Amino acid sequence: MVDIPPLAGYDYGVRVGHGAMAGVATMKRNRIPKRVNTGLSTHIEVILAEPKLLADLAGDRQRETQGLWLETREAWPFPSGKAGVIYIDKRLPISEQWETLRHELLHALHDILHWRLE
Repeated sequence: MVDIPPLAGYDYGVRVGHGAMAGVATMKRNRIPKRVNTGLSTHIEVILAEPKLLADLAGDRQRETQGLWLETREAWPFPSGKAGVIYIDKRLPISEQWETLRHELLHALHDILHWRLE
């Protein structure tokens, strides 16, 4: 299970440094996960992609997009366990990648819950 970090994808931790930096709190950027477990016997793959790929996948929906959720073509329950893929623009700063992941996860979870209720 992936813990989505608070505020802009930063983990605020104290690191021990040397010399003048000893004991100074530093920020470590959290990487975007490659896979998110939904807790519903499914998972979502996450891919950091080039903007051209995002534009091709989005087609007529949007010319420029920061992220995209594409559901799998399998029927519920997913035999492979993979519900779909979230694509995120790899050129975005890490904080915007996290915002995009959260946004696309909401779409994904909404779809997965809807499929379960059908």
